Amino acid sequence: ETALGTRWAVWVGGIALALGGLFLIRYTIEAGIFGPGVRLTMAGILGLALIAGAEFIRRTGFHVPVQGAAGAYIPSILTAAGAFILFGTVYAAHGIYG
Repeated sequence: ETALGTRWAVWVGGIALALGGLFLIRYTIEAGIFGPGVRLTMAGILGLALIAGAEFIRRTGFHVPVQGAAGAYIPSILTAAGAFILFGTVYAAHGIYG
């Protein structure tokens, strides 16, 4: 139960991060908040920050103080969310700049 609960929460959080990054790009395009270069740069920085954070956690062996969270694959989920956001950024850049 603990393993399922901690893994489930991490997976849901990773999916929320990934979709949140894509919806952030879409919202800034629809609302016209920033210019195209700024919004794509910020989305790229978010994706790279998630990947860098995952690599930091993986290399340092940072332990989450929750019982059973050690096997929750937190660095893998963060890397996947960052890669998903970077893919969305490249896709949006292709749509904007051709």
